[in-house]
Amino acid sequence: MTDTPEPERSRREKLRSFGGRATALAVLVASGLYAREALGLDGDLESVRETVGNLGVWGPIVYITIVSVRQLILVPHMVALVVGGLVFGTLGGTIYGAIGLFNSAVGIFLLTRWMGAESFRKRLSPNLQHTLARASTRGGVGSLALVNAYPFMTITVFHAAAGLTTMSLASFAAAIALTSPIRTWVYAYFGSAIVEGSTRHIVAATAIALLLLTPLLIPRVRARIRKEFAL
Repeated sequence: MTDTPEPERSRREKLRSFGGRATALAVLVASGLYAREALGLDGDLESVRETVGNLGVWGPIVYITIVSVRQLILVPHMVALVVGGLVFGTLGGTIYGAIGLFNSAVGIFLLTRWMGAESFRKRLSPNLQHTLARASTRGGVGSLALVNAYPFMTITVFHAAAGLTTMSLASFAAAIALTSPIRTWVYAYFGSAIVEGSTRHIVAATAIALLLLTPLLIPRVRARIRKEFAL
């Protein structure tokens, strides 16, 4: 009986591994869409608020879950975070939203690694590999924290990009844990102000959000973030 050549066996193992991961990802996506249908979520503010608000003591747990898997159930992060303020007030919305963002970020980071980040890095040009290595440094972690804190930036892509680097899980988790409450507070405060019908609070929340965005108006700051994440 002839043994299978080593290169052929290695190729088959890689294909089998890729197929298993692709299948698992497909099941994850399908589960998210099923959950969206089961919960009656349309991705709009009212449907999410109604779903969470009618669950009583289970509301916080379901809300944290929605924020954690919002990409799978197609709920925009702005909608999810404003609902926190609408249902739980500023403090509750900030805490529960931050927990959900942390879960989501770490999940995406680990999923990116599991899907083959190391193999992907090996296929990149030396210049891109150097860029990803630089993003793993203290400066890269700082840039990640800055992006995660700002309320109006899409953050999922940055969490995935961090997973492609050699940044440690501990550094990534620390940056996310420290800055997520800043992002969630802005949305929770805004949602709470809507409930109270306070124009003054809405204007204040908008002013604070704009103030937080001011550094991104500086070209050097934007250039630094693009450089760290190869954007």
